[in-house]
Amino acid sequence: PTAASLVISLPAAAKLYVDGQLVAGDGTSRRFHTPPLAAGQSFYYELKAELLVGGKVEAEDLKVVIRAGDTKDVAFGRLT
Repeated sequence: PTAASLVISLPAAAKLYVDGQLVAGDGTSRRFHTPPLAAGQSFYYELKAELLVGGKVEAEDLKVVIRAGDTKDVAFGRLT
């Protein structure tokens, strides 16, 4: 089994959730490493970014498919 990586672009002040769990970090580019994944299979992760804009929380959801050993760039386009 080999891990995979997601390189995530989002506003610096946004909160990032992966599969419903808040991920620590800040900045406009964040990296998430998966646990080891079985070779030859596809796995998906549900990402969510939340950003406070004008006193209101704006959110965007993405579903990302990845395979063992991959590095994938992901962007929250609506929030950026």
